[in-house]
Amino acid sequence: MFTEKFYSTAEAAAILNTHDWHIRGLLRLGLLRGTKISRKSWRIPESALNELIEKGSNAKRSGAEVAK
Repeated sequence: MFTEKFYSTAEAAAILNTHDWHIRGLLRLGLLRGTKISRKSWRIPESALNELIEKGSNAKRSGAEVAK
């Protein structure tokens, strides 16, 4: 039986070599799949991280622009 691994925003940030606030921003914009488990905590499935890595940084945004 396959069970997927889930990561916190800090763990996902370490994997992607970025900051946890950036991961939370991607989650809020819907650019990264995850589940909010409390007011400040998220859990991100490993498959969502793999999808984000596969898309790459050159992927076009679908209407959602990151605030500058």
